[in-house]
Parts: sequence; structure tokens; C-alpha cells
Amino acid sequence: MVVTQNMDAAERLSTPPNCPGPLPSLSTSEPFSNNVSGYASTSDRDRFKLHPLLNNDLKNTLVSSFEDFLQDVFEFKPSNGIDLEKICQNDETLSHLQAFLSSLTKPEVDQYRLFTDLVNHMSSLIAAEEGRECSIFARDHHSSAVLSSLGTTRYPDVVFTPKPENLQCNPLHWSDVRLVLEFKQCSTPSGGSSAPSNASTGSKHRHGASTSDNALNESPRTQTSKINQDTLQLATYALESFYHGPYRSHVVHGMIQGSTLELWYYDRVGAVRSGGVNFAEDLVLLAQFLTAIAHLSETSWGLHPRINYPRSTPLPQPPCPHPRSRIPNSTDEKGSSLGTKRNGSLRGSSHQSARESQLDKPFGGATITIQDRTFVLGDCVFRQYALVGRGTCVIEADGGTVVVKLSWPENTRTPEYEFLERAYTSAEGIRRWKYEHMKDHLPVLEAKEDFGEWGPRSRILARRSTLDLSRMGSRILRVTVYQKLERMIELRTADDLMSVMGDIALCHRWLYRVMGILHRDISMNNIMFGRNGAKVIGVLIDYDLAIDINKPSRTSLERTGVRRFMAVDLMEDTRMLHHARHDMESMFWVLVWFTFRHQDGKEIRAAGRPLEDWITTTVLKDLKRSFLTKINGAPTAPFAGLEDSCIVPLNRLFSLEHVALGDYDRSVKKWDGYDHGAGLEPPKKPAFPREAVFYDDSSMWIVLWKVFKPADPIEFDDVCNSARLGFLPPGRL
Repeated sequence: MVVTQNMDAAERLSTPPNCPGPLPSLSTSEPFSNNVSGYASTSDRDRFKLHPLLNNDLKNTLVSSFEDFLQDVFEFKPSNGIDLEKICQNDETLSHLQAFLSSLTKPEVDQYRLFTDLVNHMSSLIAAEEGRECSIFARDHHSSAVLSSLGTTRYPDVVFTPKPENLQCNPLHWSDVRLVLEFKQCSTPSGGSSAPSNASTGSKHRHGASTSDNALNESPRTQTSKINQDTLQLATYALESFYHGPYRSHVVHGMIQGSTLELWYYDRVGAVRSGGVNFAEDLVLLAQFLTAIAHLSETSWGLHPRINYPRSTPLPQPPCPHPRSRIPNSTDEKGSSLGTKRNGSLRGSSHQSARESQLDKPFGGATITIQDRTFVLGDCVFRQYALVGRGTCVIEADGGTVVVKLSWPENTRTPEYEFLERAYTSAEGIRRWKYEHMKDHLPVLEAKEDFGEWGPRSRILARRSTLDLSRMGSRILRVTVYQKLERMIELRTADDLMSVMGDIALCHRWLYRVMGILHRDISMNNIMFGRNGAKVIGVLIDYDLAIDINKPSRTSLERTGVRRFMAVDLMEDTRMLHHARHDMESMFWVLVWFTFRHQDGKEIRAAGRPLEDWITTTVLKDLKRSFLTKINGAPTAPFAGLEDSCIVPLNRLFSLEHVALGDYDRSVKKWDGYDHGAGLEPPKKPAFPREAVFYDDSSMWIVLWKVFKPADPIEFDDVCNSARLGFLPPGRL
């Protein structure tokens, strides 16, 4: 959506005063959605607190028939020459099916092993029929432990893995997990007492008729309902899969309610849900599903072909009981009894530290080849907790000398390395005497490569001729390698912090005024620093969301910046153009978050800490507006001196900006709503508040510069009325 209203104001805000005339319109900002990726750096990943955000990620889920799902996602062709009816009529198969159906009236936990017995037996028969070894293996919760984020261990009800020889109770890597099935207790088990042999007799004539969504027979569609707690619980496993596998293009999980199977496909754009099928009535459909997944390669499971993945290392079985052993007075989220599980992790086990040290480094030892260079991956520096979005992950490589960044930007975006190469060229060009030092504030690029789509999304969308595919979006895996820098969190003194923030403001200003590049994603994770002796040098990284202000670009589908650092205007109005002033406001929120919550190189995480409610709230814009009215909290001890010299004046700057802009917007709306054809004298059209301190981005930038580096001269020959800076404390001018 291209915004045309209030363009005179928008142009003034985006035009540097010394430029000859207004710049071309910027592209519209990405409409913001309260999804999981907006909380990228949160330390509180409680999956129940994330459920409201996941609901937003899943609100545009596509719905497909079960048969179409098998063909689109797994490339399954029903006419594969295998007699699946014969396998379904096998006496032992029917015996396993009857045992499972009989368990539907019992506690849910009793169904897992019986179901895995059924599917493993059927998989072995299918493999024998095809003359190959069985390639997929189902595990129940007793052997499905998967090491999760924050060192915890998750226990999905049933998981499918490629190899059966790993020991029980070994935490698996998420790269080992091919598919997760979650069971949902139903009050009226479907097919619970039916005779399976009779139920499957006519399955040839009913394939597709057992799909629970009857409307699916008409046309695929976008769904906005059926997002319940069980659906969200399943989506958290997709979150974990992407979090521990940033190289994965997609994952597939499923849900079983009674004897009804429903499959879910997740990728970096959205989700697809299949209709449910009752395999008690039509066992051939379950056999088709097992046949389809047995033929998938690692690439077809979403794993990248250029990455050599780490594998689980067999560990001794822990001496403690299994977390779902029946011990009184302890229950999990489903009501099942727990033994040693608390908050999803094992406790009391002498082997737990070995698991965490050996398996909580999911990339250690893996290799990736970029531009004919092979990098050995090490510890993870940053991972974004995201279902839909860029899913950025930064990993140390080659002994910590470089970092490898994996992200999933929209394929229509200008690659960040193109922006950097332009900036390098300019800094080394004819005016290098003036701009060469700007290279110090840019990351040093070592290697880069883009990987096109290798997942099934194009096949999925091909069926949906009625959908606006341009709005569905598409993402590619972009891998870039940079020289390693230090993270902002390592800054321990106020002087170093101000020096780095001043460098970032200077770099941002140069990119905008000289290069015509607007960063649009200022956050703590994107502010790094290097060292030149004892001096720290700020470096601005991550140009995935940057735009060329001299070129129009396509309207993007989402705003994926970290919410706590976003300008309030962008959080309130999805039509708002993103301007330089918004990035400068983000610098203020970075300063607030860092000084209020960090000390001695660590984030202070504790209930009652200032801004604690910013982490997972869905009304963050209201909390930030309240902060602009009254500062809530105070900086930690090392940065206490910055409250009066930095926090207070900048808080006043942006508070005045929001008040004045709010009054102006209300006046414009009142004028636009006036009946100009009524014959009455219309009111005067409101003028943009030129006298305001924030009138142009240059004035705002000068305030930032003089706050961060009061002793340094102003660069770029910016001119500003000193009266606008009158609220700065003495000594800052």
C-alpha cells in the first residue's frame, strides 16, 4: 500500500535541509505484526507467553486437503506401484491398529507407544515391499527427548527420526528430528470401537472422503480460525526447529486427535494445514503418509544441502526416572504426571551438565561452504526466536575470527552486501580524504552467497490461483561472513557507551545524507564495536531492512524489527513511512534499554526490574508513550551519570516530537473531514509545525550528536537554530 496522504509533511521529514528539493518518496514501512520475531532477543521464551504472538503468525494459514498436502509438501505420487491395501490388511497391522484404538479411552500418555508400534510396523512392511531398508523411525516420549533453548529438554509425544539406533533418553539435536506428532485427547474417540478390518475394506473408494474439512473439496483457502492451544503448542515445536536450525527452509509437524491425523507445514512465510483424516476408517491414507516421508531426502525435509550438520552423540542413560514417570504431586501442562521434569528440563541427573555442554551447541563442528570457502562453525552469538520472518542467526566460525550470518530476508529486498559494497566504494573514492574513516564504522565482509527456494512453497501456492500470490511473499536464505566484532553488551563504562553511540549516530547520518541509505533496524543486536588500542569504535551492522531512499521499492508484508527499539509512530500506524527520525528514536530506546538493564557485561534479569514488562507485552506502544511522559526506573550504577546528561534531554526531545506531531495529525484529519462543498468558508489548512524542535532530521541528529559527543565538532556542515537545543543541559553545546 503506497501512502499518499500527508505527503507534504512526509517529504519535509525525509529531506535533508541542504539537499536541492525533496527526495523521491520512500517505500512504505512494513506493516507491523505482533509476531514472535518482534521479541527477537527476549530471554523469556515461555511458550505459553508466546502463544498470543504465535496466533498472529498463524492467522493467515492456508488450508489444503490431505491428499494435496502429501503431493505438494512431500511430492508423493499415489501410483507408486506398491500395494498399500495389502499392507493395511496385514494381520499384525490390524492387531496394532486395534490395540491403538482400544487405548483411546485411556490416558493420552498410554497411546504413544501403541501408535509408534503401529507406524513402525507399517513402515517396515512398506520398506520391505520396496526392497530397501527402513529409513524413518517413530519414537514415543520415552525416547524423544530433544534439547531445547535455554538448556531445557522438550519431550514431544512422538517424533520421527532417520535412524533408530540412538540410545533412549538421549537428548536429540533438532536437526535429527524430522517430524513431531502431538496427541490431543478427545472426548469421543473416533473409530474407538470399530473393527479395523471392516473399516479399511472400502478404503479404495473413499480416499479423500475422510477429510474432516468438507469445504476443502471446493477450494483451498486462507483460514483465520481453528487456532487453539493445541495448535499453538504444536507451533512451538516448529519454533524450536527453526531456532536450532536457522538453515532450515521448512518443517512439518502433525496432530492426532483420537484416530484423526492432521498435518502442519511451516516455513519462513507462514503455515499450511491439511484437512484431518480418520485412519481408523481409511488406513491407506496413513500408509500413504508413511510412504511419502520415507522417501524424503534431507533437503526435502528443509535441511540445507551445503551445510554438514552436527549429529547427536550417544550419552549414558540417566539414572533418574523419566520425566513422565508417575510421581505424585507433580504434573505437566497436559496433566500427565512428572518425575524430574520442571519447566521443561531435567534435574537431579549427574549427566545433565554433560548433555548441555555437549548438545547445547547445535552448530559446533558443523561446516558450511560459501564461495568455495569452507567455514567450521562454533558457538552461537545470536539467534532470533522466530516462526515467520528473517530468523537471523549469527555463529562464530574458524576459531572465532569471523562470524557467519544466516537470515531469511524477502527475495525482493536489496541484499545488505550491495549496500555495504556501495558504502566501501564511496569511502574509498574521490572524497576519501573526507569519508575514509567511515569504513571503520561498517562491518568487513569476507564472503557472501544467496540460496534460492528449495522447499515446497512454490508447489503449494501453484494450486491457489484465487490467491494474490504477490502478497504471500517469498524468502531466500542469505549467508554472509564478516570479521568478528564485540557485542554492545560488552560495554561496561559510560564513556565507552557514549563513544560507540556517537559513532553509530555519525555512521547512520553519513549513510543517509551521503549514500542515500536508510538503515531502518536500529537495535542492540545491530550495534557492535571494535577496538583501536584502548579506544572503542562503534560499528553499525545488519542492513537486511535497509532501503535506498532514491529508489522506490515494493511494499513489504511485515515489519520485523525488534519491538522494544521501534519508534512509537511505527508501532501505531502501519501506513507510516519510515524516516530517519524513526531510526534516531530507536537509538534512544536502545540507550534506555541498555542503561536500565545492563551491568558488567550482563543483562539483569529479575522480576521487578525496570522495563521488565516490555518483554512480552502486546501493548508496548502504550508503555513507551507512558515512558516519554514520565521516566520509569533509572540506569544501573555504571551508567547512572547518563540519566541527567542523556536520558532526560532525549526523552524530552522525543516527547515534544510526539505531542506536536499528534496535534498536527489531529488538525489534518479535522480539515480533511470538513465539507468543503457546503458553501461555508473552510478553515485554514494546518501548516506543518516548522517551529518544532524536531522539524527536520538534521536538528534531531544534532541533538543526538551533542548528547553523545559534546566535545566533538558537528560534521556534514549541518546548521541548526541553537534555540531548538535550549533544553540540553549546560556543557552540551
